[in-house]
Formats: sequence, C-alpha cells, structure tokens
Amino acid sequence: MAERLLKHSESRIAPVRVGGFGVYQIRSSFYSQNCYVITDRESAAAVVIDPGYGACPIVNTLLAETSCELAYIVLTHGHVDHIANLNELRAHWRCKVVATSETSDMLPFPKKNLSAFHPVAPYTAELADILIQEESARLPLGMQEIILHASPGHTAGCLTVEMPRILFTGDTIIKDEKTVVKLPGGSATSLSKSLKFIFQTFPPECIVFPGHGESLLLGDTRPEIHCPLNTSRKIFA
Repeated sequence: MAERLLKHSESRIAPVRVGGFGVYQIRSSFYSQNCYVITDRESAAAVVIDPGYGACPIVNTLLAETSCELAYIVLTHGHVDHIANLNELRAHWRCKVVATSETSDMLPFPKKNLSAFHPVAPYTAELADILIQEESARLPLGMQEIILHASPGHTAGCLTVEMPRILFTGDTIIKDEKTVVKLPGGSATSLSKSLKFIFQTFPPECIVFPGHGESLLLGDTRPEIHCPLNTSRKIFA
C-alpha cells in the first residue's frame, strides 16, 4: 500500500509572481498534498509551507535556482502528509520551524500526527522553534512579511498563511471538498468560525492555495461548501 501511494514522482508547478515574491507549488504523490515555497527576491530568503513526502529535493533545487536561503518552515497543521520531509529540511538548512503550540505538540508523536495509522513508517520530529500564540501574527521575510492567522477546525492548531492577494489554507479550504473535522482535535464549530473570518476578511479575487488539489479563487467557492452539515446556517446567517 505504501509503495503504491509513494511510487509516482512529485511534481513541480509553474510559479506565481506577486510583487517581489515567487510562489512555487510542489505536489506530492502522497494524497496529492501540496507543499509551497515562497521566495523573496530582494532578501534572498525563503519560506516553505508544509513539506510533505518527496518535497525536500525539489525544495533544495528551487532554492539553488533562485539563490535563496531557507529562513522558515511554516506548518499549517501537524498531520504526517504535511510534515513528512520536515526533518530532512531541518537537517539541510539553518531555519526555524513555525507552528501553533497544538501543531508543535503533534510532531513527536506518531499517533498524534497520524503516521501511526497510515501505511508509512511512524514519523517523529522535534518541536517547533517558534510558537504562534496569537490570533494573527506577522513573520518578517526580508523587507516584507507574511501573516499567519489561527484557523482551527480541521485540527485545533491550524494556520492560514496570508500574502498579498494569496492565502495558503492547508486543509481548512480544499476545492469542492467538505473540510474534515472528525479526526482528533477537529471541531465543526471552530471551523465555522474560521471560515467566517476568511470569507468576511479577504476579497473574492484572493487566490487560495490549499493543502491538497487545485488552487481556486475565494470568490469561486462558498463557506457552506466546506463547512460540515448543520453548522453553516447558524454561523453564517
């Protein structure tokens, strides 16, 4: 089973340019999970979001091509498909891992990060270096910054990453999919509040880069598409 899930090569998708930022998407063969690399041309610094299976060699190639150093690894949450190459990148770069305390607490424990329940080797990693405690926090990247927003629901420690006209939503918003809240730490009520914040705060032309599958415009979806049944009407009324 593990060989079937991991046998296909990871794919690299053409970058999106936003001001001085470059955004690169790497799609893993493991559940079509998406890893993202954000490069800042002026400072030659980079951020990786959710380094899943097979991401490390592609990330290293991208950073060499763009002459960037990896400054941060940001985790939208702590499930194994989103953290599986964390150790490899940490070993290669002097970078800081950024996550909420809830996500950080999942990293050393295979049952918490769910690797114990997948057809892969149990996975463990050290705790995050920088813990996000606030509802929103700013992370400097050269002369610019990215903003991290708490968005619990899929897990208790989910983050959404904001850049100009772009959101990286992890598993909080996936195109045409209900968000999974049945796993440990999931909450339909928390998800509803997170979706309300996202849809009320950001414009419809904002590009959403999800944790799995294809990107989409925020205006091309609706909160009730992603929110579990029986909660969206109450929260979004």
